[in-house]
Amino acid sequence: MNDVPVDDPGLARAPRSWGRPSAPSIGDIRNLGVLVTLAALFVVLSLTSDAFLTERNLLNILEQWAPIGILVLGGAVVIITGGFDLSVGAMYALAGVVSVVVAQHTDVVLGVLAGVATGTACGLVNGALGTFARMNVFVATLGSSIVFAGLATRVSDGSIQAVDDAGFGFANDKFLGIAVSIWMFLAAIVACSIYLRRTSYGRRTFAIGGNVEAARLAGVRVFSVRICAFAIAGLGAGLGAVIVASQSLSADGSSFTGVQFNAWTAMLIGGNSLAGGEGAVWRAVVGVLILALVNNGFNLLGVDPLWQQVLTGVILLAALGLDALVRRKRS
Repeated sequence: MNDVPVDDPGLARAPRSWGRPSAPSIGDIRNLGVLVTLAALFVVLSLTSDAFLTERNLLNILEQWAPIGILVLGGAVVIITGGFDLSVGAMYALAGVVSVVVAQHTDVVLGVLAGVATGTACGLVNGALGTFARMNVFVATLGSSIVFAGLATRVSDGSIQAVDDAGFGFANDKFLGIAVSIWMFLAAIVACSIYLRRTSYGRRTFAIGGNVEAARLAGVRVFSVRICAFAIAGLGAGLGAVIVASQSLSADGSSFTGVQFNAWTAMLIGGNSLAGGEGAVWRAVVGVLILALVNNGFNLLGVDPLWQQVLTGVILLAALGLDALVRRKRS
């Protein structure tokens, strides 16, 4: 079996005839639609707000959304396998409070490591539930999200936990004039791209999402690949939570609802299909940037935030509708 992934199977076409360029596929149109949406938001905000194109504002956008971006990258890997992790927000909350509490009682380094390890461990639990226990991943991660959220509330004692050590605020430090959190987001993009494109597990991630039975018959160890995907999602949630905790020197075990909504929305807006077998890092990044621009634009223009929810929902529904159309055309 050829397990080299295709970034978008809808882009695979028959050879073109000489002098007769083929018409764009529905997959091309979806990819173009995502990019056009991002470009349109950028242009509109540039024309309607003097503050939008300033260096300070653009860097603030990236700094604010870098943790969500890292979380989304990990969740996108799970989507490519054909799964979906409903517990990303709860993992994020638990990892954040564990990081802060450990840093309070030991030191900064142990706190950071504890937060990342907690997120990764939660991801491994989700992977085990969906593979060895053979639970439906939606039901399994829904149940685990309740457990993780409860643990987060218990660890935090139902209140905001803060760190006095300024060294914990490493994410706010600057390198070449850019916040460390942004550099970490860029590093995560590179690492995720390498994993999906240059490693055997990454290539098999696409194979499993495309046709799990065919992948199994071809000798792919489905269980280990899926568990690895969920572990990466947990790692992303843990790292994102640590960055947010570092930015504010605090963590709240109950403030994860908005985070998980933004993460799910960004994963799907970017065009990573729930059907699995296709997806790309750039799509996840574009999904995050679209949400970031919508959020920033509404703040700059002073528009009622309730309309932001409406617009975000409309964009999400449009993305899901286009994905459904793509899958119908291919079937």
